[in-house]
This record gives sequence, structure tokens and C-alpha cells, in this order.
Amino acid sequence: MARRISLFAREASGIRDKEFLKAAMGACALTILADGDSALSERFAIDDILARMKQLRLYDPQKAIQILDDYIYRLRSDEADSRHVLLNKIERLGRRRKEAEVIPKIVTAVALADGEVSPHEFAMLRHVCALLQVDSTEYEEMLLEAADREHENPDG
Repeated sequence: MARRISLFAREASGIRDKEFLKAAMGACALTILADGDSALSERFAIDDILARMKQLRLYDPQKAIQILDDYIYRLRSDEADSRHVLLNKIERLGRRRKEAEVIPKIVTAVALADGEVSPHEFAMLRHVCALLQVDSTEYEEMLLEAADREHENPDG
């Protein structure tokens, strides 16, 4: 729980536009499916993000979850095309610094949610940060710390 608080401690003030919400939910969908598995804990993490993160509290959480579910369905139906579309939505935020800097926080929180950081989730974080031209160092360190804890204590 403390990790989530620190992730959102330096949030930008309210952002409200549909493109941001779609990019955020696209990043969530891509991260959830990055390791080929959709864990319930990742879904709970997204509910938590929607409730706690100032930029996302502005939106109807049911609408956000509908968008997320639609993206997950599309990714499962046609991964290559849907992945391309979602990455484009994320990349377009790169010109908007304030919004761009929020997306890696979301990706990191979702990747950490199930207690296991897969190489695919790590790669997704790096890819998203590169698209947005956001330094990934801080977020990579969080994932590496979680992976190290995982290896030190594999039983939980």
C-alpha cells in the first residue's frame, strides 16, 4: 500500500479529457496482458488508481472500466492491430508533458499489483516511457526492487 501512495504523491493537478482517459486505460490494458495473464489483483489496482489518483477521479469509474474492458477484449481478439492503436493513443500524449508523466505511474502500479513483475511488464513500462519521452529510471527501479523482493522471498 505504501508503494501506491508514493507513486501518486507527486501527481499533477486535475486533467480532464477523453484522450487522456483512453490512453490511461490503454496503458492499463497493455500492462495487464503484457505477461499473458489477467490477475484479479491488477483489476483491483486499477479500481484503486481510479479512486485515488487525482487525474482519474474526475472520470466516471464505470465508464473507465468499460473502456478498459473494451481494450482488453480487442487485444485478445486482434492483438497486433489493437496493440498498435493503443500505443498510438499513448504516444499522442507525449506532446502533453503533464499528462505524459502520469502514464508511467499507472503502468508501474498495475505491474506491481500482482506481486510478480514479469519481463514483459518491464518491457511495456520501458516502451511506454520511450513513446512518451519520459525518463523510466524511477519506475524501473521500483519494478526491480519488487522483483528483488520476489526472488528473496518467493513464497510471498
